[in-house]
Amino acid sequence: MRAIVCAILAGILSSPFAVGQEELSAKERSKLEDEKAAAAVDAAVVAPVVEPAPSPKPEAPAIDAPEETTPPPPAAETVPAKPAPSPDEPTPPDSPNEVKPPQSNAAPDGLSPLPVAIISTVLDTCMPTLRGERGLVDGLPKGAENGVSDETVARFIARPQSGDYWTVPTLEGPMLLGNLHEREGACQVMASTPLGAVVMDKVTNALGSLESPFTVSDETGEDFGTPIHWRRFISAENDYVDVLHYKGVPGGVASTIHVIVG
Repeated sequence: MRAIVCAILAGILSSPFAVGQEELSAKERSKLEDEKAAAAVDAAVVAPVVEPAPSPKPEAPAIDAPEETTPPPPAAETVPAKPAPSPDEPTPPDSPNEVKPPQSNAAPDGLSPLPVAIISTVLDTCMPTLRGERGLVDGLPKGAENGVSDETVARFIARPQSGDYWTVPTLEGPMLLGNLHEREGACQVMASTPLGAVVMDKVTNALGSLESPFTVSDETGEDFGTPIHWRRFISAENDYVDVLHYKGVPGGVASTIHVIVG
């Protein structure tokens, strides 16, 4: 039995199929070797030649730049903001919403322009004194002070007649009011003004517009070329008023108005 098995195995090993298997394996091995060799050649041809990377260029040593000496620009000046006005405070004059009070004809501080001051003093103070209605001291104008300074008298071209004097403030400066020692009941008013002719005309118009008007009884006027323009007024009650305009020098001393009542 063993012999039979061995014979069968020997027949199988010596069959043509077994030989073909051995030859095929040899061919495959040869083919694999040829493919490896070809791959090695291709790799040698295709592979690029890698050159060594160049060494980095040494950098120049850094040189510290000099610091700028230009001074920094000056800081802008800070302007403090204007505080908003309090509701209780009046609106500032430069405010567009300013409500201006109605304009009044009253002079500042209650002072009157010179023509008004002269006329009111003559009519309200001097005329009642001349007619004996009351004493001069009892009817002094508002703000009148006893005495007159040398500085005020120096403003006049002429000197007042002898008497007791008071100083009355006006819008154009101090005005003199006084009595006359030579004539009881008479009084005088004196003031300096650059508009003597205008003041004299206003006094003339005021005396002529009274209920018992004064009329011009005598006059030395402009036509005579004298430095004094004199007008004498008389009323129906034989009250006399002299108005003298001492003409000033243009660009120099101002004119002087002197009114004598009685």
